[in-house]
Amino acid sequence: MKRALTVIVVVIVAVFVSLYIGAWMLMGPPVIRVENQSAGEIRRIEVAGIGFNERISRLGPGESVCVRPSGIPGESDLEFRADSDAGRIEATDLAYLEASGGYHVRILISPDLKVDASNDGSVWMAFCGIWR
Repeated sequence: MKRALTVIVVVIVAVFVSLYIGAWMLMGPPVIRVENQSAGEIRRIEVAGIGFNERISRLGPGESVCVRPSGIPGESDLEFRADSDAGRIEATDLAYLEASGGYHVRILISPDLKVDASNDGSVWMAFCGIWR
């Protein structure tokens, strides 16, 4: 009897956690992950859009960081600006974001300092940057 009760509790907790993760992905705030795959340090990074301008002081080679922009009034585009030893890096119109809706965007700085963005539907992206 005790074992059956334990199994039921574990199943209920697992269902609750799954629903929570799903809700967080679908309705949570946007998450932007910036990844530096170049061989050099990227400095004075700005991830900006309508109603927000998130700043990251630096990212070393192979490092990444997540930001959760707040202040988006509704819809926004996404821009990226940064400095490197090779010069200024700028990219506009990278992605579409809304204040809610679980938008997850991955910005990748390639070895040749090109900037590319893609939607990242990973369930773990919803938790990116929570523990800072």
